[in-house]
Amino acid sequence: MLDSGSVRAFGPLEKVWSSSAMRPWLPMNELTSVLRVQVLEHHPDYPMSALSLGISISG
Repeated sequence: MLDSGSVRAFGPLEKVWSSSAMRPWLPMNELTSVLRVQVLEHHPDYPMSALSLGISISG
């Protein structure tokens, strides 16, 4: 993340998003999250996508 031409944070999005450098831009009254997902498929008729949110455990 750049601030006035200086690097304030860098690395994976999840780490930058939760860094102290991002706090001035994240509203205190709104909770936000960044999720790492994989797009599995797109619906052929509707603007919808199926996402994988993590490891599936079956048993």
